[in-house]
Amino acid sequence: MKPGEAISFLEPMVIFRNCPQHWADLGSGSGLFSRALATLLPQQSRVLCIDRVVQKNLAGSVNGVSVEFVQSD
Repeated sequence: MKPGEAISFLEPMVIFRNCPQHWADLGSGSGLFSRALATLLPQQSRVLCIDRVVQKNLAGSVNGVSVEFVQSD
């Protein structure tokens, strides 16, 4: 799946775009959906990515949305 496809898939699920939100991506894998979600959320939102495999390149910020990674099973 490509990033644009992931964004189109998630877009209907992001209901409130006018206030910061907190989301968790369980089993985030490569972070494709986490980053796609971050592009749809308002600034100051947070996406917490949880996976048992470390994804060091996943953490950071996308359009003012914090993307954080936690290694857990």
